[in-house]
Parts: sequence; C-alpha cells; structure tokens
Amino acid sequence: MVPKIKTSTVSLYRTLKTLKQRATKILSFVNTVKGDEEDDVLLLEIRKEGLNELRESYFEMQGKLFGLVKEDEVAAIETAGEEFQDLLKEIMFEIKRNINSLSNQSEPKSTLDTSNAQITPCHGSQIKLPDIQLPGFSGQYEEWLHFRDQFNNLIRRNESLNEQQRLHYLRSCLFGEAALIETPEESFSSLWRALESRYENRLWLVDRHLAEIFLL
Repeated sequence: MVPKIKTSTVSLYRTLKTLKQRATKILSFVNTVKGDEEDDVLLLEIRKEGLNELRESYFEMQGKLFGLVKEDEVAAIETAGEEFQDLLKEIMFEIKRNINSLSNQSEPKSTLDTSNAQITPCHGSQIKLPDIQLPGFSGQYEEWLHFRDQFNNLIRRNESLNEQQRLHYLRSCLFGEAALIETPEESFSSLWRALESRYENRLWLVDRHLAEIFLL
C-alpha cells in the first residue's frame, strides 16, 4: 500500500512544478522573439527581471519541502533544483543573446509614444507613459483594490498597448502568491480574469469596508 503524503508536501511539490512550468513558458517566449515588434528588447528585459523572483520562490519552496520529506527523497529534490537552476541559466543566456542581436539589427526605435512623460514598471524598465510607478501585487486581498484600479488606469485601459504588452506588464507586477497563478492560455485577458476571479471577493471587501467604518 502506497503511504499517504502530507497535504502540505503535495502542495509544495505542485508549487515547484508550477514554477518550473512558468520558467519553461518564459524560455518558449524568448525563443519566439524575432525582432518584429518595436519593443521586443523591452519585453525581454521584463522577462529577465522576473527570473530572480522566480528563483527565490522556487528555492524557498524547496527549502520548506526538505523539512517534510524522508531522507531518501532529498536527492531527487536536489536534482530537480539543479535542473531548475540550469533552466534559468539557459533562459538568461538566450535573453542576453537575443537582446544583443536585436540591438545590433538597427538603431533603437521609439516605443509607446502615448505621452511625453515616463512610467517605471514594477521592476525598473521604462517606457513612455505617465510618470508613475506601476503598483506591485503580492496576492494579499487588502492590496487588490489599489492594484486593480492603478493597473486599469495605467495599462489595461491604455489603447496604445496591445494584449501582449499588457500581459508582460501584468506579469512584471505580480510577485509572491499572485505570481503563481496560472491559466490555460498565455494571454492578458485570461490572466486578468483569473486574478479577478480569485481576488474580487465581494464578501471580504464588504467586511473590510465595514471594519474601516467602525474604526473611524
């Protein structure tokens, strides 16, 4: 009879699998960049900046898993971690190679000319938009309303951005629990719906609002 695995252990294994799937998707995206879009270099930079958080999340989960599994399972987990590290190195290599290649193809082109000011995405890259820092979202319910409203105003409702650009800006703003959310398709609309479905907790928001009123 196969021994039962603790629920927390199963959850950690699934999280590690999800993080590896995300890294694999990033590599697939990097390998499809052909330089057809004006801001391909910017999109690659955004992906590169997200790798450190992906690495930190993976090894944080791995560390927790070490404390729950049997001794004979540790080697397999360590091997999986080494493979993940190799995958991240491959992604970084391909990103740098593509950026160098695209930069050498032509002079830098103007990006999104939607205004004369600048916007700084969550992790540092810059495009031309209002001079405001994009908000980050970690998956805490109390952060959702502020993040949703700011992102709607700056990115989602910006008609100068296409779906792929919106997706990359959204991905750059998610970290922690929120960064682990996956959808069947790699699109902005799909990911945004998933976030709304999870965090548009009306009952929680009403309770929060009432609590703030009574504390006044």
